[in-house]
Amino acid sequence: MWNTKKSPAGSDVELRSFVHHDALRPEEYSAHAPDSSVLGSEKRASHSRHPRWKIGIRYCALAAGVVFLFNLIFLLVGENRSGFLPINSNGGKRVVYDGDCDTTKRINIVVHMLINVLSTILLGASNYCMQCMSAPTRAEVDRAHKKSEWVDIGVPSIRNLGKVRKLRAFLWLIMGVSSLPLHLFYNSTVYASVSASVYNVFTVNEAFLDPLATNYTEIGANASKPDSYTNAMLKLYRSDSLERLNTSDCVGAYAQNYQTARRNVLLVVSDSTKGFTSGATLDFETNEYPITDPNDSCPQPFQWICTGILNSDDCLGSSCQSKISGIQSQVAEWKPFGKTIEYCMSEKIDQHCRLQYSVHLVIVVIIIGLLKTVAMLFISFRISDTPMMTIGDAVSSFLIRPDATTKGICLLNKSSLKDFRIPASPAHGTSATGGYSSIGWSAPPQTFDHKKRLHISAASGRRLSLFIITYGILIGVTIFLLIYGVVWFKGDQSEAYGQGLGAIDARSFITWELPQEGTAGLIANVIVANIPQLLLSFLYLNYNGLMTVMSLSREWARYGVRRQGLRVSMTRKGAQRSTYFLQLPYRFGLPIIVITGTLHWLISQSIFLVSVDAYKAGASIGSLITCGYSPPAILATIIVIVVLIVILAVVGFRRLPSSMPVAGSCSIAIAAACHAVPEPFQKSSEAIEENAADAEVQWGVMGSDDKGIGHCGFSMYAVDYPEQGKLYA
Repeated sequence: MWNTKKSPAGSDVELRSFVHHDALRPEEYSAHAPDSSVLGSEKRASHSRHPRWKIGIRYCALAAGVVFLFNLIFLLVGENRSGFLPINSNGGKRVVYDGDCDTTKRINIVVHMLINVLSTILLGASNYCMQCMSAPTRAEVDRAHKKSEWVDIGVPSIRNLGKVRKLRAFLWLIMGVSSLPLHLFYNSTVYASVSASVYNVFTVNEAFLDPLATNYTEIGANASKPDSYTNAMLKLYRSDSLERLNTSDCVGAYAQNYQTARRNVLLVVSDSTKGFTSGATLDFETNEYPITDPNDSCPQPFQWICTGILNSDDCLGSSCQSKISGIQSQVAEWKPFGKTIEYCMSEKIDQHCRLQYSVHLVIVVIIIGLLKTVAMLFISFRISDTPMMTIGDAVSSFLIRPDATTKGICLLNKSSLKDFRIPASPAHGTSATGGYSSIGWSAPPQTFDHKKRLHISAASGRRLSLFIITYGILIGVTIFLLIYGVVWFKGDQSEAYGQGLGAIDARSFITWELPQEGTAGLIANVIVANIPQLLLSFLYLNYNGLMTVMSLSREWARYGVRRQGLRVSMTRKGAQRSTYFLQLPYRFGLPIIVITGTLHWLISQSIFLVSVDAYKAGASIGSLITCGYSPPAILATIIVIVVLIVILAVVGFRRLPSSMPVAGSCSIAIAAACHAVPEPFQKSSEAIEENAADAEVQWGVMGSDDKGIGHCGFSMYAVDYPEQGKLYA
């Protein structure tokens, strides 16, 4: 015989600390409770008519539809500006902007921030839908329990896919698989290309610039080709196309990895300089070609500036970069080609840096967006199942109709599930009435332990292992890229951290054997550049899952210390509360989305697509497609990833609010805590607990039998807190 606790409120100190003062006593219940059959039918009808989780699905479909339309409009506007060229014309590349390089860079940063916002929205929406599709219905939970299996409730779950309806599992697969190409390609659909001009370097004397001069002399290597450059440079000078620069500004203007704003330059020496004393004289010194081979171990974009400073066997392009500030600070001693320079005359040109997009990649992204939108709309309007989205949904269901397979194991802890015996029976068989055979979990009465567990204890070993593997791979790849970037930096390693985020520098090109031209080169380099994006997406899903299971465990443990309504995903009734964004509180969910979006952007600046267009005399002479990397951005990415893990550790290693057995997301453990006391309300207990689903409830000791063995569960009545070392069943 069971004895139900009837301790009056305030009868002792311990009870008052855990029981709400408004809790109803059993003898008071009959005066307040409506007919249970009516209430239960009304509740179930309300739930089926207004599943709140579908509102979230519709918001997700709206968000995905907006992203789809944005991408579609972008493509149509871009193609209209290009004259709707054949799809493979120019390798599928289209120009969005052609002009100033600083403007191109700023637009590119803004565009990629927008892309990362849109991709984060799609990732979050897909994750929401995937969690909804993997959430089990009560029938699916019952089926699993009667097969001696359990399902996850309230968290993203892969293990549930084999236990939910095949259509929902298929929709989960669509949402998941469609995200793979999205994160491989979306960040590189739009990319910047830098223009790089071939230019010539000449030394002339001041007499060469005299407008009254009529006789000119070419010396040096091109002396055998009279007037080959003289007329061209004179024409530029006399048309005011050359800008005068002092020597310091001249060094700064031409110490560029890619010359985008200038072309030919005249280094002006005095008429008394050796070799320049016989009237107007021009000496062709060198011509500079853009770096178009990422495998060049010694890129030399402006080696002429350092002639006379470095030894001939130095890697001038790499070493010269470190000398520029020193040259500018002592510019009076600068002697390129062994000559003292008075000033420079520089040819300014229009810049042709471009913001481009790939038609092929944009079409892929549009198709994915359409697929996701259609799938979400299908889920919203065609899926009629009522899944348990939160632990509140599960507790509500189990209070209305207790689970037959989990009686007598009220202290079941998720981590100790394996210790609870499964009785021998015609396993997995069905009865003559068509129902599953009566099998379940059982164990001797368990002793209660007052020790409060850690939040992280709610996560399964599989979930933790998957997170550790994903996190280890991502942090390993990032650290590898940082080490690779510094060790293989084609210059002084100390200069590797001086680059800007996403800066294009010939010294930091990835020298892997990848195609460098055409659509094949674009796709290959895009995949390499975005593999870390894919890893980050996996990390986000696992991180979100861990934070969710810890959040629901905290919510679960709070029922052991205070009375509160159940948090449900359906239409609220009575004291029930609305759910968070599924199970993760906004104070966790929104920062995680923001940090993840920031990480996606940082990774896009850490390893990125590089496109260089080379020009000679204003005409294109070739292009290069490769991947570049930025050590500062990689370092920033590592720091943010470490911050994420620190946040997880801080949350995970905090103690739960109560000593309530940790159920995690395990359906068996949740169901085991939702059984009513058999006596003295055996005939009315089902009705009482059905109405408890709408009331404020608390977990605790509901009664004990003649042997002193107690029973714990959720109740709308006053409950005691379990005693250390006492037996409960």
